Amino acid sequence: MPQGSMAMNAPSISMRSALRAYEVDGETVDAQRFTEAACDPRRSVVVEACAGSGKTWLLVARMLRLLLTGTAPSELLAITFTRKAAQEMRERLMELLRELALKPDAEVRALLLERGVAETDLPSLLPLARGLYERVLSSPHSLAIDTFHSWFARLLQIAPLASGVPHGYTLTEASGELQRETYSRFMQDLNDAVHKDTRNALEKLYQLAGDWNARKLLDAFVSKRAEWWAANQGEDGAPLAWLRALCGADAEIDARLTLWDDARLVVRIQAIASLLGQGTATNQKRANAIEIALSAGAAIEHFDALCHQLFDGNGEARKNLKTKDLTKALDHHFGIDGGAVFDDEFGLIGDMLKQLQRRSVEPLVLDLNHALFKVGAAYLERYQAVKAERRVFDFADLEWQAYRLLTNDQHAAYLHSRLDARYKHILLDEFQDTNPLQWSVVRAWLDAYGDDGGQPSVFIVGDPKQSIYRFR
Repeated sequence: MPQGSMAMNAPSISMRSALRAYEVDGETVDAQRFTEAACDPRRSVVVEACAGSGKTWLLVARMLRLLLTGTAPSELLAITFTRKAAQEMRERLMELLRELALKPDAEVRALLLERGVAETDLPSLLPLARGLYERVLSSPHSLAIDTFHSWFARLLQIAPLASGVPHGYTLTEASGELQRETYSRFMQDLNDAVHKDTRNALEKLYQLAGDWNARKLLDAFVSKRAEWWAANQGEDGAPLAWLRALCGADAEIDARLTLWDDARLVVRIQAIASLLGQGTATNQKRANAIEIALSAGAAIEHFDALCHQLFDGNGEARKNLKTKDLTKALDHHFGIDGGAVFDDEFGLIGDMLKQLQRRSVEPLVLDLNHALFKVGAAYLERYQAVKAERRVFDFADLEWQAYRLLTNDQHAAYLHSRLDARYKHILLDEFQDTNPLQWSVVRAWLDAYGDDGGQPSVFIVGDPKQSIYRFR
C-alpha cells in the first residue's frame, strides 16, 4: 500500500513515505481514506509520490477499480517511461486479476477493500472481480500499457498520410552512431566558405564552453530537437528572443556594475564600513577597504574587492571581532543586541552581492546560447539529412510528429475523434520525467474537449523531488 498526498479533480496527493503520511487536498488522512480517494474511478487525481512509496501498486489498483465499473480493457491508456516499467505494470495487473479469479471469497474481499472498494459494494462487485481475468484475456483489444514513444508510434499509424514520416522509413534506436557520423560530416562541411558564419559561431561556442562541452551541447540540442521545433513554430529566432526577454536588462550590462546605481544598498554598505571603523585594527582595515572600493566607482575589480571584504572564497561571511567600543556602537546604532543585528545585516549584504554575481553571467548565457542556436540549427539540419539518406527516423521524430498531428488544426480533429472513441481513462506514471512536448501532446487532446463532460478521467503519479522539468 502506498504512502502519500493527493489532489482530486485535479485534486492532488502528496506522498511522504519517510513519515508514512497521507494527505488529500492538504488534509492529513489515514491510509484507507487515501487509497479510496486515489482509486475513486469518478475522479481525476494527481498523486505526488516518492520512490518506493507504492506508485505501481496504486496505478494497478486504479486500473482495477476502473475495470470494476465496466470499463472495457481497451478504454484504458496507461503510459510510463520504460518498456520494463510497462511490462511490470501489465504483469502486476494480470497477477492481481488472476488472484481475484482464483482465491477464496474472503481473500478476494480483503483485496478489494484494500484497494478502496466500499464494503457495501462487495456483494455486487465480487462476481465482477472474479470475471475480470477472463474478460481481459478474451478482450479483442489488449490493454494499452505503453511508453510515450510506443503510444506516439500508434498515433502516427492512425493517420499515416499526415504523419510526416515518409513511406518506407524505419524506426531506429542507433542515435549514437548517427550522431557520430553527423558530427564528422558536419565538421567537414565547415571547411566550405559558405558556412563561415556557422564556423565562427562554433569557434565562439568552443571559447565559451570548451571543445568537449560544445560537443555535448550539440548532442543535447539534437536529442531535444522536437522542443526546438515547437519553440520556433515558423518564427525565426523565437527561442533567442524569449531568452533575451528572460534575461532582461542583465543581458545588456554586467549586473555587478549596477551596485553603484542602487543608492539604498550603497548607504547600507557605507553604514557597515562606518561601524567597523570603530572596532579593532582588522575591522578598521576592512572598513577602509570597503570605503575605497565604493568610492572608486563602478568596475568589476572594485566589486570583487568589496566581495572579498564581506565573504570568503567559499561564500561564508567574514567574521568580525567585536570589541567593547564596537559593541557599544552597534547597540547604539541598532538597539538591543546590536551585535547580532549587525551580523545579520553583514551577511545579508554579502548575499545581495552574491546575487549580483550570479546575475552577472546572463550576458555570457545569452552569448553561449546565441552561438549554440546558430551551430545547433546547422548541425540538426545535417543530422536530419543523414537520417534521410538511411531512410530512418528516431524517437524525437516520433514526439515531434505526434505533437504536430495533435496541435495542427488540419489533422487534429480527426485524430481526436479516433482517440475519443477508444480511450475513456488515462493514467500517467513517472510524470516528473514528462518533457514539455510530451505533456503538450496529452494536453492538446484533453483541451479539445473544453468543458465537455465526456473528457477522459486522468490519473497522474509523479515525484516532484526527482523532476527534471517543473512538476505540473
